[in-house]
Amino acid sequence: MSDKLTRFVDLMRGIFELDKSDLDFGIYRIMNIRKDKIEEFLSKGLPAKVQEALAPFAEGDTSKITARIAEIEQQLGSSIAALPDDVPMKQEYLSLKSQLAQGTDMGALETDVYSALYNFFSRYY
Repeated sequence: MSDKLTRFVDLMRGIFELDKSDLDFGIYRIMNIRKDKIEEFLSKGLPAKVQEALAPFAEGDTSKITARIAEIEQQLGSSIAALPDDVPMKQEYLSLKSQLAQGTDMGALETDVYSALYNFFSRYY
């Protein structure tokens, strides 16, 4: 679990007052009855929903792209710029570099979402 998600989940636990089992009246009684479902949603359901919603906007995992770029750089050394453009490995290298520059990392998007949610709920609660 990322730091931003953990921080947001802790805030939501505080808002819902899930740690106060001694409150047994009104809405608190309902919250105590549904505590397990709320905890499950905060720990499993929310991250899944956020990933599902952000999937169309993310390029995916950039660690594979950066690993392949490092592998090509290791194989070719500093002679990448000197190679002609029609060399397949240089074409792949340039393609991966442009993908990395244009792409959006899923982890960065999730961090932004959880930060925005935390800021919203912490301000208005």
